[in-house]
Amino acid sequence: MPRRANHFSAGTTFAPLPRPQRSFVVRPDAQIERLDVLFVDQIETHAYSSSLFITPIRAMYRSALTFCLLVLIAASGCGPTSPEEYNGTLIDPPLETDGFELTSEAETVTLADFEGKWTAVFFGYTNCPDICPATLQLMKRAVDQLEADQREQVEVAFVSIDPERDTPVRAAEYARAFDPGFIGLTGTPEQIETVARDYGIHYERAEGTDASGYLVDHTSAVLLLDPAGALRMIWSYGTTHNEIADDLRRLVG
Repeated sequence: MPRRANHFSAGTTFAPLPRPQRSFVVRPDAQIERLDVLFVDQIETHAYSSSLFITPIRAMYRSALTFCLLVLIAASGCGPTSPEEYNGTLIDPPLETDGFELTSEAETVTLADFEGKWTAVFFGYTNCPDICPATLQLMKRAVDQLEADQREQVEVAFVSIDPERDTPVRAAEYARAFDPGFIGLTGTPEQIETVARDYGIHYERAEGTDASGYLVDHTSAVLLLDPAGALRMIWSYGTTHNEIADDLRRLVG
């Protein structure tokens, strides 16, 4: 059943997507070779008057592949084999990803810079009217629940998929507005396209208004990389801050 909406500011309600009521574990026999087949209808658009399940046509094939994958997982009973359940989708074993090269306000940043940390990565843009601020606020509330020693092991990185408007300084300032420790990153259009493709993130420019300028429809999931830089967990939009904090406590230890 749909979860209650998260509140970002007075009078503003964000309606989350429904998600599975039990966690899934994606295992090697599922033969996952591309990250983009792990997402089901996680392309967020700003057409709330219709449906949050609107998926751009060019991404339709991904949704079909993902639907088939999750049906197979559910049918085979491929869930957690230990008593421990997670709120997000656990990737077991962790899925190694290609490195990336992006830019912070001060320097070039690569995947190696996050070595030794659990890193939550969210792709969005600073002009986003709803999903992005709600998600970063959610991550702030989640990490604030951790013990001090656990919090030191967790990074949160915001990656802008709107390099035309989001400079490294703007992306960094935007991320820090939610928490001084959050990291804002961007890059050239080619760099953003590469890292988004490697992490299975879809984004596409959409029509806006004269006041807002263009919008960007994009995947709304939060990815969690382990200290070795491999993909360990995916939190779909609609996961609560309490659930994310609970998963982080179990994984970080």
